[in-house]
Amino acid sequence: MRIQLAVVDTDTTYLTRLQERVADTYAGRVELLAFTSLPKALSSLAETRTHVLIVHESIEVDTAALPPRVELAHLVDAPDVESVRGVRAVPKYAPVDAFYRAVVELYDAASSTMQMRTGRPGATSQLVVLTSPAGGVGTTSAAIALARSLAMQTNPQRTLYLSLDPCEDVSARFGLVDATHGTFSDVVYAVKRRRGNLGLQLEQHAYQDAFGTYFFASSPVATDVLELADDDISLLTDHLASGAFDAVVLDVPFGLDLRTLRLYDAASRVVLVSDGRQSSNDKIVRALSALEVAAGQHELSLLSHTGLLYNRYGTTGSSRIENLAVTELGGINRFESAADDQIVNAIYASGHLERLVKAAVA
Repeated sequence: MRIQLAVVDTDTTYLTRLQERVADTYAGRVELLAFTSLPKALSSLAETRTHVLIVHESIEVDTAALPPRVELAHLVDAPDVESVRGVRAVPKYAPVDAFYRAVVELYDAASSTMQMRTGRPGATSQLVVLTSPAGGVGTTSAAIALARSLAMQTNPQRTLYLSLDPCEDVSARFGLVDATHGTFSDVVYAVKRRRGNLGLQLEQHAYQDAFGTYFFASSPVATDVLELADDDISLLTDHLASGAFDAVVLDVPFGLDLRTLRLYDAASRVVLVSDGRQSSNDKIVRALSALEVAAGQHELSLLSHTGLLYNRYGTTGSSRIENLAVTELGGINRFESAADDQIVNAIYASGHLERLVKAAVA
């Protein structure tokens, strides 16, 4: 999803620098066309399908000449001006992230009459859920490594990693220090607010690591995640899977409540994780049995797209489950005395996720 933006100003040096800054920071999100003449900008509106038009305050604009889909703002020299002639003002020398937020809000206003999508039928992305009834099996490390593997393919997938575990510190996992684009709390607010173009708002709050994986920064307060009701989560996953990303890797605590079961049902692939220890394997077997019962009770499709991934599999103490009712998707060895980021690096480099990657994009 890309915002078509036109900016009109007689200051050619400013326009050139603005184009460079936006292209460097928000490539793929904003296409900025610069004009020194308002008539030329207006004549281009139909051809370029411009969404937002920002014109310097010294230039008057006949709003009646603008297409209904175009949102107008004035570029102002002073940082504390809120409006000019009844039109929103955008500070000319604002930091690029503040400028981008203003553009997104303007686009959001232009799109406020759009109907929000609901339902998975129109989804264009792969939604892969990783979860486990057994603790300490490295589900999160495997999920992040899978997201990286999808993002780093020869034919790269625009991949988002999303954790719905309230206590998971996603920012620390990805080494994010300064959450300048907002946090998952802002995502929760956008979903519950249900206004404007939600897909664009979600993209605005996403970060990208050095390997191309997108993620949301952790909420400052863990309980913010719990504010998402059942319909909120459905709306969130639906929009994430409706074109903004090619693949979404969803890391969730295992559950048998209807809310979680619906997540499993909506997924392209559900991956249970075990380390092969007897206690973990026993929980996997019981979980599969419970999922089979729940599928019948709620008329859901669960086991047909569920598989098992072994992680932290040791040479001693680990074993495979015999006569498994679901597809086995590979195994990852245990990496001793390694930090979380080192484990993710090792899993990705090992190539042990190849089978799961193929299953995820199939």
